[in-house]
Amino acid sequence: MRSRPPASEGRRLVVTAAEESTGKRVGLAPETCAALGLAADDTATLGGGRRTAALVTPVDAVDGDEIALGSTARRNADVDTGERVDVAPASAVEAERVVFAPVQSLSLRGGERAIRTVAGQFPLVAGDRVRVELFDGALTLPFVVVRTDPEAVVRLGDDTDLTLRESPADDAAARRDARRRVTLADVGGLDEAVERLRALVADPLAAPDAYDRYGRPPTTGVVVAGPTGVGKTQLIHALVGETGASYVPLDGAALAGGSADDAVEQIGDAESRARREAAALVHVTDLDALAPADAGGADRRRTAALAGLVDGLGGETGVAVVGETSTVEGVADAVRRGGRLESTVELGVPGPAGREAVLRVLTRGLPVADDVDLSAVARRTHGFVGADLGALCREAVRRAVVRDAGPGAVCAADFAGAQDAVEPSAMRGFTVTVPTTTYDDVGGLTEVKRELARVVEWPLNHPELFETFDTTPARGILLYGPPGTGKTMLARAVANATDANFISVEGPELLDKFVGESERAVREVFDAAERNAPAVIFFDEIDAVTTVRSEGDDGGGSRAPERVVSQFLTELDGVGGIGDVTVVGATNRPDRIDPALLRPGRLERVIEVPMPDRDARREILAIHAAGKPLADDVDLDALADRLDGYTGSDVEAVVREAALLGIERRMADGTDGRAEITAEQFDRAAAGVDRSVGPDRREYYERVGDRL
Repeated sequence: MRSRPPASEGRRLVVTAAEESTGKRVGLAPETCAALGLAADDTATLGGGRRTAALVTPVDAVDGDEIALGSTARRNADVDTGERVDVAPASAVEAERVVFAPVQSLSLRGGERAIRTVAGQFPLVAGDRVRVELFDGALTLPFVVVRTDPEAVVRLGDDTDLTLRESPADDAAARRDARRRVTLADVGGLDEAVERLRALVADPLAAPDAYDRYGRPPTTGVVVAGPTGVGKTQLIHALVGETGASYVPLDGAALAGGSADDAVEQIGDAESRARREAAALVHVTDLDALAPADAGGADRRRTAALAGLVDGLGGETGVAVVGETSTVEGVADAVRRGGRLESTVELGVPGPAGREAVLRVLTRGLPVADDVDLSAVARRTHGFVGADLGALCREAVRRAVVRDAGPGAVCAADFAGAQDAVEPSAMRGFTVTVPTTTYDDVGGLTEVKRELARVVEWPLNHPELFETFDTTPARGILLYGPPGTGKTMLARAVANATDANFISVEGPELLDKFVGESERAVREVFDAAERNAPAVIFFDEIDAVTTVRSEGDDGGGSRAPERVVSQFLTELDGVGGIGDVTVVGATNRPDRIDPALLRPGRLERVIEVPMPDRDARREILAIHAAGKPLADDVDLDALADRLDGYTGSDVEAVVREAALLGIERRMADGTDGRAEITAEQFDRAAAGVDRSVGPDRREYYERVGDRL
């Protein structure tokens, strides 16, 4: 229990829990009210870790030496149940100005009015939290009093200037209380990591005596690793809440940015503080910055000091050291060796089941409409980590609040709109989509679709069958053919059919004139795909990065350097897990591709995407003409015959040009003209759109097909 300064007036009372309200009412025994000269709805100041004010309510069930505070009131006073708070009568002056801010970024239509209605009843102190009910009580949001003029206990009056910011308040109490309140039960989608950390950290901290009979303390040095936003910090804070241990933070990035002397001193202070506590958890953020793998100079001193802290606390009972990093490889071996931070718990980007678990935790207590299917939301949010899902829920709430006149709950449309506004952090820097293109959008190519299903869909959708039949699928497939035949659309359609992440990469964009940059870019694409599996990587113009290698290739000229091809093959060979990552390459020049890429186990399936035949052209015409106002004289069968030698893109261009000619005619005729596309306009469009692939190119693909 924290010590408090003696009261100069009033009474010192023991804090007990009360039901949550606005955070601005407290319960006192009637005799305590009488002793303090307080009546119902009078103002009292509370002096705990910070000074706040609230209205008094006499409560018979409260003992004379107690004060009943809800969680928000306890937060405002910075006290826990069982601690003591100084209570004294006070009066509130009318404020000239009060500034409020949401705890999280929020644009609230009519927000000032809602806050004035609630907060106008209570005394306010800068730094207080006030809970405001919206949607007739269906949703309650916290707001912070950022500033009051004058700086005193104030109340809102008719002339008070009330300002509501959109940006969130810097709420230190929120950060502190978040660590106190969150436990491992509040962590969703990380079940395996939770159980490991429970065994490695929580259980030894909770019952250190269990290790005494073995003559040595438990090893509680752990590295928690994973991409940004996946939940590392929340998981470590949950360990603090689960165990009740004192929290001892070390900001690795800040220590790395300052002088080595300051870092060594602060690390020593943290070690001393951890020793003084009955149970403590030392949390080192940005471990790779504080103790980098390539440490030299001042970094060596910081690394040595951190290693000394871990060694010094290694023999202490009830102390754990947990480091946090986005990359284990970036951390110095000196702090990861046996006896120090010897255990590693890696967090990956959650799959659909993990995302659903996170969403169910995040929506606890949130009014969610019946049309919201969290399983469906989880399936759609490919590449989202915990932080992204938190942002998604906050954005959905913001949209519900702005809607105001809605059903009083967050609905499916709010989540759908929020998903459009929130970018998954694990996939930033790449073109990532869950494609809407289906096989029905691609005319013809029946055999190509069948082969894509065998190579891509089956491993992603039915990996258990490959295990049953003891066989492994090809890691990928190469689509080749003239431009405009539908290679990109096919890749998008197969990703849609598998519900996988679709990472689209333009081959030439990976090339860089600086040594090593192209290899790094290739590596990052595969790393992103594995973090966000199941995923389909689509390399358009794959020949740009997998060009045939030649003896003595020094990486010059227009061809991809040999080292880039080697890096690509290494990454492709390293793809693990049936159906986790599938590579689809597309090229107009298959003869330029290094043969090593086409060996078994790599892109072993080479499929031609040919020029559309007559039936395929008829299908493509029907797809692009669907929904358009066609005149009765339009004969798509005859048009398909006429468009012999046209690619799918050419056929689409003909339909688009015919529609423009129809618009042109309607504009010339005015409102009396008919809104339709005629056979004559299709004829003119076909005459105006040239074939993009000439006879020479068609012969080239026939020769290449014979060789492949």
